[in-house]
Amino acid sequence: VSALANGSFCYDDFMQIEIGILARTGVHLRSCCPTLDARSTQKNSGANAKTAPAEKRLTTLGWFLVAVSRACAQRLTQGRLRFTARLTTGRASKLSLASRAIPICFNEINELAEIGAVEEAELLYQSVWPEVPRNRRRMLCNTVIKACANAGDPDKAEFWYRQLRQERLQPNKETYGKVMEAAAKAGDLSRAEVWFSKLQSSGLEFTEFPLSILLDAACKGGKPNEAERWFASFPSFALEPGEISFSTVMAAWARVGDLKRSKEWLAKMQAQLIDPTETTYTTVMTACVQNGDMDEAMDLFQEMLGRRLVPNEFSYNVLMKVCGEGKDAESATIWFHKMTQQSIMPTDVSYNTVMGAFAKIGDLESVVTWLRRMMQQAVLPTERSYNTIISACAARGDVDGATWWIDDMLRMRIPPDEIS
Repeated sequence: VSALANGSFCYDDFMQIEIGILARTGVHLRSCCPTLDARSTQKNSGANAKTAPAEKRLTTLGWFLVAVSRACAQRLTQGRLRFTARLTTGRASKLSLASRAIPICFNEINELAEIGAVEEAELLYQSVWPEVPRNRRRMLCNTVIKACANAGDPDKAEFWYRQLRQERLQPNKETYGKVMEAAAKAGDLSRAEVWFSKLQSSGLEFTEFPLSILLDAACKGGKPNEAERWFASFPSFALEPGEISFSTVMAAWARVGDLKRSKEWLAKMQAQLIDPTETTYTTVMTACVQNGDMDEAMDLFQEMLGRRLVPNEFSYNVLMKVCGEGKDAESATIWFHKMTQQSIMPTDVSYNTVMGAFAKIGDLESVVTWLRRMMQQAVLPTERSYNTIISACAARGDVDGATWWIDDMLRMRIPPDEIS
């Protein structure tokens, strides 16, 4: 970072830095920020690099910081957060040296907010706050609240709301919405309702969105009846529910495994002449997971295809999960390959789902094979990946095997959790 800041930066420096990031996070730096290659990996000499304009060097530094933050955010452990914090605290203040660096920092904070990296967003916020014009401070503070919302941290979201008021800034509907989202993601309906009341008291006009957040809070809190109650309140606010609101009520019933009620809400939506999407059908299909009802899941999948909707990764993952619950690992494998044949890139969730299907039938060898395949495709294993293998070892009473995989988990810098 020092070399990058003063301009004496070359390709060999970048390679050394990338190796360090990879060792700490298991993530290739350039895969987190594709533009970093073009901006940073200059195969020129250190002397030529020193002549680069200061503004360009600041831009490069900004991209470097956000790339490292993204990499570390993929492994949100305290050690890696401290690593990012040291990196950001030491150099982010340089971004304020040029007036054009302010938009760069706004973009960086928003990128961090998107992945729920609250601590990193806070650090960048503190580094640029004194330089930010007053007319843009509310937007900056709202972006930090957005990070809290995506992290599902209502306590932090409320803290930043208070910070905003202490700065004598007026909250807008986005401010209230993001605090509500933080509560909703945590499944805290009562808290989300409190903030909805504050939004109403503010006199600000709002659309369907805040009510859909309340529906989501009820869904994540496992309260489908409460979701229906808030759905019924739409007319009292002179609002018409859309596809998202209908889908959220379906999801609330699917979450508790009630396929019948979920399908009823699908029918209600269609009766209102609202066209379902692939996400709508996938939501209802999740209700089939708990009882491994492959026939119902296939009927919904075929209905989706009949409407000329294109299944996405989540659709295939649900089908694989239904197969797994029904202890049909071979069918899960078939759906995995059908997904890749549609040029849909499988994620760690896809691989973990197939691994889980084989674990349910006690086929440890296949579980390990799929982990190897996952890593060969440069998809990073997660806690769930290793826990699936460790559980398969436990089912066999293989203590040595379970211990070996715990050690491998540590070698991959993935901290074991209570399940491990």
